[in-house]
Amino acid sequence: MTDLETYKKGNIDKKFFSKIRNTKCYNPSKNTATSFVLPLELNLTKSLTCLERPASRIHAAAGSSS
Repeated sequence: MTDLETYKKGNIDKKFFSKIRNTKCYNPSKNTATSFVLPLELNLTKSLTCLERPASRIHAAAGSSS
């Protein structure tokens, strides 16, 4: 999945998505984490992990789902 597909499906602004990608210590809110659960097509376990600990790396969860 491309970055474009991800932020479009998650209804995230391109600039905000870029900030998330480029800020090493970015801690997303639960709302932001929720925005990525569906576009990243995470399974239930990974979805709950992202929502329980939004500061956890969404990128890491996305990388392990493929």
